[in-house]
Amino acid sequence: MRNLFDPSVLRWPQLRDSLHVYVLPGSEFVNIVQPAVDAVAGFDFCVPVAPQWMHATVTRIPWWRTEVDDRTLTEFGHALDVIAAGTAAFSMQMTGPFPDETGVAMEASSSALWRRLLDGTRAAAEQIFGTSRPLPAPPTRPHVSLGYGVADADSEHLLGALKPIEVSAELAVKELCFVAVHQDPSAGTFTWDVISSHRLAAGARDRTVDL
Repeated sequence: MRNLFDPSVLRWPQLRDSLHVYVLPGSEFVNIVQPAVDAVAGFDFCVPVAPQWMHATVTRIPWWRTEVDDRTLTEFGHALDVIAAGTAAFSMQMTGPFPDETGVAMEASSSALWRRLLDGTRAAAEQIFGTSRPLPAPPTRPHVSLGYGVADADSEHLLGALKPIEVSAELAVKELCFVAVHQDPSAGTFTWDVISSHRLAAGARDRTVDL
């Protein structure tokens, strides 16, 4: 496993106030994945994610809160209101835990609704923040991290501890959170301040598993 917080891996020019749009899992999701989180906690090279900091990234915006004015932040919040109002709440079935090069995560196959949310959010970001800084590539699959690598280490024993654990948890996608994210390399954490929250439209929830 590699250290995710190594500047050559994450490549954030600033540690605080990176603008992101997240979906936050509910308490049921957190409770279901706890056995996997407990397994991660047994290894000092991979830091478990605390329940209040679990998230699924919709997009990172390549600007920092200190670089943009409040009017721009408010304008983007209004755009997220429009996107949320036009999207019915839905859910995705996530499975795991899956270890990778820099951590451990729950994952889901993408879906038409997720891609619509992602594409709309990224288009709004480009319209409001501009394109002088290209948006980072979106996550290849929807995922919620359960642990972050904090050192380069042989992860064979971690793989062994995770192998007998198989969990399936539903991620309810019912709110977009526009946040300013802070990374702490020494603690191996991502935390954030919420700038604004945007509820998706009410109604029957589509359970989308794959496409």
